[in-house]
Amino acid sequence: LWELLQAQLIAQSIGQAFSVAYQEFLKANGINPDDLSQKEYSDLLNTQDMYNDDLIHFSKSENCKD
Repeated sequence: LWELLQAQLIAQSIGQAFSVAYQEFLKANGINPDDLSQKEYSDLLNTQDMYNDDLIHFSKSENCKD
């Protein structure tokens, strides 16, 4: 049970950290997250999915080069 609670806390912390980091990324690129509607914000997050395959690909050591 303790391990499950720890895993949930870690997952929640990662989610919060990602949210803060993404908001800072938007601000750095001239987009105020407070000016976006929930749908616009969700749409922006969904555009990042296209990079997911590349991230998975290059996270495998056999696909990386020196």
